[in-house]
Amino acid sequence: MKHTGRSGGSGSAGRKVLNVLLAFLLIFLILVLIGMGYTLRMLGKMNYVTQEATISPEELEKYLAENIETRHPGAAEEEIILDAVPGDVIEGENIIHILLIGEDARPGESRGRSDAMILCSINTAEKKLIVTSFMRDLYVTIPGYTDHKLNSAYAWGGMKLLNETIRFNFGIEIDGNVAVNFETFQKVISLLGGVEIDLTAEEARYLGCTEGVNRLNGSTALAYARIRSIGEGDFDRTDRQRKVIGALLEKCKAMPIGQLHGLLEEILPLMVTNMEETEILQYGLEVLPLLASGCEMEKLCIPAEGKYRYAWAKDMSVLLPDLEKNREILRRVLS
Repeated sequence: MKHTGRSGGSGSAGRKVLNVLLAFLLIFLILVLIGMGYTLRMLGKMNYVTQEATISPEELEKYLAENIETRHPGAAEEEIILDAVPGDVIEGENIIHILLIGEDARPGESRGRSDAMILCSINTAEKKLIVTSFMRDLYVTIPGYTDHKLNSAYAWGGMKLLNETIRFNFGIEIDGNVAVNFETFQKVISLLGGVEIDLTAEEARYLGCTEGVNRLNGSTALAYARIRSIGEGDFDRTDRQRKVIGALLEKCKAMPIGQLHGLLEEILPLMVTNMEETEILQYGLEVLPLLASGCEMEKLCIPAEGKYRYAWAKDMSVLLPDLEKNREILRRVLS
C-alpha cells in the first residue's frame, strides 16, 4: 500500500527548500574566509526569531477540523496510543544538528506546516555530513498538545515546538533552525542558473524533459521536488529533495567568491533562523575546515524502511513509526 495523504496545500511539500542547506553551509565557507566584519554585516540581513506564537485552544480545534482527509477504501479508524515517554537524547561528540524547514504557508497564514524537515548533522571529527529527512506524516506525540502529524508541530508552535517534538520522539537535540518557503527555493535555483539532476524516464515524462541529466530552472526544480505520483510517494520525494541538496552544494562550492557574494545578498533576507549571529559564527568556524576539504555525505530517512506501518487515525492517513527501532538507527548513525 502506498501512502498518498492529502494532495492539497501540503502536497506542495516538495517546495521544501532544500537549498537551505546550501545557503546555510556556504555562508560558513565564504563569509568566514572574507572577514569578521563583513560576515556580521551579511548575517545581519537574515531574519531572526526569538519568540514564536503558539496556537490557542480555539485555533487548535479549528486546525483539527480543517485537516480531515478523505479516507481510503478499506482504511479502518484506529485508536492509537503512543508511548508518551521521551527518548534518551542521542549523545554524539563533535556533531552539530541544524534542522532545515521548508514551510508550507497558505494564503492568510502567518506560519504554515513544516512539510519538509531535513536534519543536517555535521560530524566535524569524522568529516561527515548526515542528511536525514523526517517524513511529514509521521504520527508522533507533540508535547503539550496531542498526538498528530509531525508537520503540525511547526504550525502550532514554530521552531521551538518542532524541536521539542523531535527531541521527545527521536532523542535529537537540535542546535539551530533555518526556515525558508516556496518562493525562496525557486529564487535560489534561478540565481544559481539552475541545477543538474539525473532524471529517470518517468520523472522526465512528468516534467516534459528528456531522460538523463537535465539542468532544471527554479520552477522545474520545484516541480521535481514536488513529485509524489512516481515511485513510493513521499519517500521518493524526500530522496529527490536530498538529490537537490547535493546538486546545490556542489554547484556553490565551484562558484567564484564574487558570484557567491551576490547570491548571499539575495537569499539571506529570505531566510529565517532562531540562532544568534555569534552561534552561526561559532558553527561556521567549526564547519569551515570540513567543507573546505570536502566531506562524505550520508543520507537517511525517518521512518526507516520496515520500521513503520500505515494507519488511519484522527481522520488522517499517517505513518506510525516503531519509535524505538528508529531511535536505534539514529543513535547508530549519529553517535
